[in-house]
Amino acid sequence: MLLWKRNQAAQSAQQEVQGTSKATKGLCAQWNQLLLEDDMLYSQWQTKDGSGTLLELVLPRSLVPDILTAFYDAPSAGHLDVTKPLSEYENDSTGMA
Repeated sequence: MLLWKRNQAAQSAQQEVQGTSKATKGLCAQWNQLLLEDDMLYSQWQTKDGSGTLLELVLPRSLVPDILTAFYDAPSAGHLDVTKPLSEYENDSTGMA
């Protein structure tokens, strides 16, 4: 999809889309909402009140687990360690318990 958009190709021909994933077919259906900026692919969405546009980064499916791990397992993410008993949180000095 990124290559098609990078080459400024018109919306993909039906035969090119056949045999691709559901995600690729969905992106093809949103062709006019896709934006290539700084070699990153975004899907543009209108705000509910119509006052602006939001950009959603389109990631390859293969990167999703790494991105989720980076954002949710980082020490700064604020998630409790599932292996630590709740009683240990009650006694720590963070005040989160």
